[in-house]
Amino acid sequence: MNENSKMAIKTMNAFLSIMLASVLQSIGQVFGMMIVGQLGIDALASISTFFSFINEINLVVHILLEIFSLVFSGLTW
Repeated sequence: MNENSKMAIKTMNAFLSIMLASVLQSIGQVFGMMIVGQLGIDALASISTFFSFINEINLVVHILLEIFSLVFSGLTW
């Protein structure tokens, strides 16, 4: 296996972890919305807005952490 393919595998693993974290968070949000949905439409609307905001923050933080881990592991573009 040459150096380019090793770098490609490391990059794919980094983005795969981002996608997996997003999928797990979305599943958690669905179950949370099902529980909050029992409280009424107003509660559901407020929690969906909050989840959207938290999802954006989580995505940015996760991407930054992946970039730092790639840089500190010796993988640079």
